[in-house]
Amino acid sequence: MYTNSVASLARGLRQKEFSSVELSRCFLDRIAAFNKLYNAYITVDEQSTMGAAEAADARLIGGTA
Repeated sequence: MYTNSVASLARGLRQKEFSSVELSRCFLDRIAAFNKLYNAYITVDEQSTMGAAEAADARLIGGTA
């Protein structure tokens, strides 16, 4: 997923090809895998990220997104 454009990822979310939780997990896992090498992030708040992803999925399911 990380090689896709933002437009492609947005389309995938709308078409329910994957969830916000799955997308967020993909990027969090990538950060975890490479941040020690690149030191690109000072802080990664995984709990807030996953909470926001769950809320986004709930809005998509409810049709309010």
